[in-house]
Amino acid sequence: MKRKLPTAALVILAAGSATAFGAFVGQGEAHETARAAAEGLRCAVVTRDLGDTVQISGKVTAERDVAGTYALSIRQTSGGGQAVIEQGGEFTVAAGRTVTLGEATMGGTAQSYTADLELTVDGQRLRCRPAADSKDL
Repeated sequence: MKRKLPTAALVILAAGSATAFGAFVGQGEAHETARAAAEGLRCAVVTRDLGDTVQISGKVTAERDVAGTYALSIRQTSGGGQAVIEQGGEFTVAAGRTVTLGEATMGGTAQSYTADLELTVDGQRLRCRPAADSKDL
């Protein structure tokens, strides 16, 4: 699901689970949050406005050891065209830890970017939502 980054301060964090996944989605201004949660796992996409650049990263927090794969896709659309950054691979998260799953720093404003983070754990897929801060995990 492609989603316009709604603010200059958006966070991407991600998590997955072998069991049922649940999601709580919040979007809008910088203080609104969103998270995807499942059996002790939480994920989100975090975007930070650094002045003349934007940093977008995927984050996942786990209450239990977990391993899987992730795919982070960042797309910028402007009058000059379109750019796409794709990152992905395997990940592991130890119980009680938060890890970064992909990160990119680009020029421009957060409003010109869309980002998707998808996790796969034990065959289950989870799409992670924007969050205002990694503390929202």
